[in-house]
Amino acid sequence: MTETHWDPGNLLQITEPERDFEIQCVGRNKYDSRCRWTKSGDDATAIRSMVRRLAAQPPSKATNQDLESLAQLCLCERFHSNQWLQLTRRWKSVVATAVTHHEKLLSKPNGVGDKAQLEKLLVERRKCLEILGVQVNEPDLVGKLRVYVSHNESERRENEARAVQLQSDLAAAHANVQSRLQALEEELKEARLREVALAEEHRAELDQVGETAIAEISRLGELLGMTAKTQITRLGEQFRMCTLKLLRETEDNWKRRVARVVEEKAALSRLLEEAKIRTKDLEEAMEGLEHQVSETKTRSDHQLEEEKDRTRRMEEANQDLEARLSAANAEAERLLDEAKAKYTMLVEAQEKLKRQLSEAEAEAAKRAAEANKANRANEALAQENADTLEQVRRLETDLATSEAEIRHLHEDRRSLERGLLQSQSDTQALRSTNSHLTAEAAALRAQITALESTLSKTLRHRLRAW
Repeated sequence: MTETHWDPGNLLQITEPERDFEIQCVGRNKYDSRCRWTKSGDDATAIRSMVRRLAAQPPSKATNQDLESLAQLCLCERFHSNQWLQLTRRWKSVVATAVTHHEKLLSKPNGVGDKAQLEKLLVERRKCLEILGVQVNEPDLVGKLRVYVSHNESERRENEARAVQLQSDLAAAHANVQSRLQALEEELKEARLREVALAEEHRAELDQVGETAIAEISRLGELLGMTAKTQITRLGEQFRMCTLKLLRETEDNWKRRVARVVEEKAALSRLLEEAKIRTKDLEEAMEGLEHQVSETKTRSDHQLEEEKDRTRRMEEANQDLEARLSAANAEAERLLDEAKAKYTMLVEAQEKLKRQLSEAEAEAAKRAAEANKANRANEALAQENADTLEQVRRLETDLATSEAEIRHLHEDRRSLERGLLQSQSDTQALRSTNSHLTAEAAALRAQITALESTLSKTLRHRLRAW
């Protein structure tokens, strides 16, 4: 068997013992994790041959050309073939460390130095085994250590994948919620503009109807003569009183709306204070979390499950928000249709009033004796005006209901934003936990690798000396 001076496959992380020494691409992806592309066929044969050739000679005889050729073979052509220069530079430092260690082993005399080095390595080995909870006399010690390292590596990769997936899901959910909130705000602005325009049109129509009715009544009074003058004047006064009453009710409604806006502003201030208190509580919780690093490994899976549940609840809340938005849109369209219908009825009532006034004028021109009939027609018109005013009041009530529903939608939006902030803070905590676990696993794997390499080299050196 060819004598080996060092283990380049293990030191350069080309082969993985926990995976039956299969050769995997040594390139790094954008998340600084190792590529999962496996080398096979002629490339794997060439890599193993070059590794055996390098192991058969001291590490000081490994040239830059050998490292560059090996780096180009160990990188996948599809994704990481352009990293061969960076990989060669990193390998040079590893080979330099191996050369220094190899020369120290060769320069040490046999006897006390080797014994002290061996005792030191045994103490380090015992400490590592105590940390891992493994007995020294177990038959399959190396296999269990490799399984432990492989398990930690798989957990680290799974945690990284979960964190990346969770981050993408949260970003997508946040973008979706932001787009929906923007659409909702646009619709709210349009609804307010439609409400203002409708109120202005309604007020203008009422003023026009009042002026037209007063003019028609005064003209009809002149035509009817002295006998109907008192009744026409009374009807005009009643109509003016109704108009003034409608204006006062409209002013009261606007005052109530202003009061509600002030109350909403105060409620928003209270919510802002509560949010500040909650933010302070979260900061205190983060400070407490720094003292519980030893428990993060067992709690990480549970926190990830809770994050999934929270994300699922957020999706359900988004679906509920979509349903409520669609319902609000349908309700707004229905209210708009009702407003249009009521406006059409108001126009028809106005046209009917004009027709009745023209008919009353014709009848007055023909027969002055039919003044009583004209008076009854005027009473009917007053009743229709009262009905129209009642319809306007119902329309304003419907608009107030729509405003209340829109306020509820705003409250739902704010609650969703608070949930997103909480999810982002929890995700940050999970990231810090995963990075800590990754660092611990890497340090532990490096210690085990160095320990095995040093033990094997020391034993080979002792055997050669013996």
